[in-house]
Amino acid sequence: MYDPIQADNEELVMRPMTCPHHLLIFNSKRRSYKDLPIRMSEQARLFRYEKSGALTGLERVRSMELTEGHIFARPDQILSEFKNAYFLIQEVLNKFEIEIDYVSLSLRDPLDKSKYFNDNKM
Repeated sequence: MYDPIQADNEELVMRPMTCPHHLLIFNSKRRSYKDLPIRMSEQARLFRYEKSGALTGLERVRSMELTEGHIFARPDQILSEFKNAYFLIQEVLNKFEIEIDYVSLSLRDPLDKSKYFNDNKM
C-alpha cells in the first residue's frame, strides 16, 4: 500500500490500522439496517518507529499487540453499544485486577473545525 522508507539502516513500510479492512468487509455486501449492529475485532501487531528521545518507557517500544474493534450501528443503537463496550472493558480490567485512575471520552468539537473532518453530518 505504501512505498518503503529508510530509517537508521532499516527498511520500514507504513501500514494502516485495521480500519480500512473492517470497512472493506462491511462494504463487501449489501446490508439492511436490520443487520446492525455489526461488531468486528482483531488482534494486530502495531510497529512503531519513534526518534530517540521522542518518547519514554512503554511508549518507546518498537511493536505491540493491538486489539482494535469497530462497531457499525444505527443511531438508535449507539448508546447501548457504547455501554456494552464500556462494561466489557470493565469486566476484563476487573478479571485481571487492573486499576485505572480515570477514563476519558474524546468527542468531536463542532466549534473546532481544525482537528476534525468538516462535516457536521458525520
